[in-house]
Amino acid sequence: MPISLPPGRVNTSLATRLIISATRRDPIRAVSLRGLIYRAYWIEGRNISSSQVLHEVVVLCCLVAPDLILMNVIPNQGCGFEVCRDLKSDEYKQLIPILLLTRNYTEADEIKDLDYGASDLLCQSVSYIRLL
Repeated sequence: MPISLPPGRVNTSLATRLIISATRRDPIRAVSLRGLIYRAYWIEGRNISSSQVLHEVVVLCCLVAPDLILMNVIPNQGCGFEVCRDLKSDEYKQLIPILLLTRNYTEADEIKDLDYGASDLLCQSVSYIRLL
């Protein structure tokens, strides 16, 4: 792979602070973030002192939490419920509302949904007004 540096000397203090902050928040993803920043600088020749470049790298690394999680649940397989439970056990994702979609559901499924931490369980034929 060819190495390409951006012109001029780059101030890496912002990137360094970003990696330190990410390490405190999520050490595993921080390793990926560091690799993506190195790649942006050394391989792609991007200016890592630019907040826009660093924001793109953070989004690529999935360190920015979504506003809402919408998941499909297949009845009697429970995989959506387990993913929901795992997301709610992560301290950085606990406050993200989770909506589970299913084709058919019972009241027992809705109770299970709330027990696992989802905000609501919706039928896939849900009306637009209910989503609002």
